[in-house]
Amino acid sequence: MKRFVVIASFTVLTSCVPQKQWRTKSYYSAPPAPTATTLPTTCPAEKPDKDVESRFVIPPDLSRCRIYSLAFVEFKNSGEMAQRDQLTEALHAIDDADQRSGHHALAITFIHGWKNNAGQENNNVNDFRRELNGIAQRACKGAESQCGVIGIYLAWNGDLVSRYANTLRTVSIFNRTTTAQQVALKGQPPLTTTLAPIGDTLFKIMKRVKSGSGDLSQSNHSIVVGHSLGGLILEYTIYSRLEQIGRELAASASPASLADFADLVVLINQATPADHAVNLMSQYLKEGLNRSTFRQPCWDNSSIICAHPLVLSVASTTDLATKTVLPVAATLGLMPSNDRLPLPAGLPSSLDPTTVYHTGTAHANQLQSHVLNPGVCGPDRTLDNIPVHIVLPAYAPTNTTPSGALAAAEPIDYCVTPVSTAWDNTPYWAFEIPTEVVPDHGTIFTDRFVDFLKAFLPPLGSYNPMAPPPPPRMLAQPPRPQ
Repeated sequence: MKRFVVIASFTVLTSCVPQKQWRTKSYYSAPPAPTATTLPTTCPAEKPDKDVESRFVIPPDLSRCRIYSLAFVEFKNSGEMAQRDQLTEALHAIDDADQRSGHHALAITFIHGWKNNAGQENNNVNDFRRELNGIAQRACKGAESQCGVIGIYLAWNGDLVSRYANTLRTVSIFNRTTTAQQVALKGQPPLTTTLAPIGDTLFKIMKRVKSGSGDLSQSNHSIVVGHSLGGLILEYTIYSRLEQIGRELAASASPASLADFADLVVLINQATPADHAVNLMSQYLKEGLNRSTFRQPCWDNSSIICAHPLVLSVASTTDLATKTVLPVAATLGLMPSNDRLPLPAGLPSSLDPTTVYHTGTAHANQLQSHVLNPGVCGPDRTLDNIPVHIVLPAYAPTNTTPSGALAAAEPIDYCVTPVSTAWDNTPYWAFEIPTEVVPDHGTIFTDRFVDFLKAFLPPLGSYNPMAPPPPPRMLAQPPRPQ
């Protein structure tokens, strides 16, 4: 028995992932070294750069085929910031991207989920970097030295157990959910008006992207993405601001709270029940907001006006973690429930409390505002139909092209179509996406998912410093006074 206890204890101790700050060196404390201004003749992928890998900011360096920049801001299990200088340098890096690109910056802020952190070898870190570089290559072709594509990686200790201890790692989801709540709320009750440090950080980042370092740069674009438990952190963090935006939209055609908010918030495979989303949707319905509140000329046809979401909550149909494990764990009482919100009045009769408290927003049929239908949008499409075009790689199991030597990438078209009978007719869009777009819970950093998100953004060429800047977000109409 003693031998078993010793072995078990040794296994747990040696399987633990350090709960620490991973990025420890300043980048701006000394004058940054000059970097190349042209790409090498052959530039297939970014080359490792040991000199900057442990720094708060990884700058562009064309000599290493790195066109983007990336800043890290880390948070402790308590919710406190690991080191305030990380935020200072992240804001500085945003200013650099803004000025370098002539106000054509595209800032993508990412909050990771379970099983991840800010470590140099972390899968999310490396996959995020690869996709940032791919976006920068497409956005800044011919003007790489002026590229303003920047990533901001908001990190917490989502990883507790080493990947080599699979069973223990799976069970850690319950502990990490509690930690994610602590990071999002810092021990405060839900919907408190006092921001936790990660919320304060996020809003400073969004404001800096939209306003620059003193001059109004509305041509910059800000996207914020929360994945898995990072989606929990993101939704909890921005909830009160989203409420405020709704109230202001109902009273004014120029809401102040929207001016420095992200152009798009994306919750992908969010690992949290739907009670926060339901409350926000209900609030928006009361304020008279609808899915066409925000509009843009359609990116594929500027003669058509398209509706666009403020919040886009999507989940893969084959995401086992949120579609199956989350409801089972919630039903068995294994998930923490101290953050639950009471349900608002006036919900549709088909939407029972069990569904709300046990199901993710995008997976709840009664909350889905849209469907992603295969095929192109018809010629008679309305402002609510958005075309999506992805390219499925040859290695994807669902690719229908011949296998072996004849295998090829497969282009696939979809049309985002509103559900005419949906209760959620608000700028908070929610629906499932097929395995061809996102194959499982964790595989989100792919070109096909970027292709999907591009349907809700200006063309990537708009962020080229040599092109006209992307247009600012517009309101569909002056909101009605309540």
